[in-house]
Amino acid sequence: QAAVHGTPYLQAFGHLGLACVWLDLALRTPPAHPLQAGHRAACAYFMAYELPLVAAWLDPVLARCRVLADLDTEVL
Repeated sequence: QAAVHGTPYLQAFGHLGLACVWLDLALRTPPAHPLQAGHRAACAYFMAYELPLVAAWLDPVLARCRVLADLDTEVL
């Protein structure tokens, strides 16, 4: 059962890790640094467009969806 949801787990937690990295970069880059504006823009993009995907990936996991676990591979 755990292997069925392995990909969504990896995608979700990978994105959570990247969100932490972008947030850290955005907060720690000094205002006078030439990359500061780019770090903040990338962080804002990631938080607005990529981070919301985590909920979609974890929904079937949290709902204990068994569609793939119960799939008869003979029908494929």
